[in-house]
Amino acid sequence: MNIGANLAMWCCCPPCILIVFVKILVSVFSYSNNNSLASIVLNKLT
Repeated sequence: MNIGANLAMWCCCPPCILIVFVKILVSVFSYSNNNSLASIVLNKLT
């Protein structure tokens, strides 16, 4: 997705794009921190 598509989705559905963004961040953290921080964040969200 490009920035324009991201902005369009964010304008139409802020909670949805926020959840997707957070899940992407969690997956990135899982690579860098061996899933320790990611599991904590994911537990708080779910």
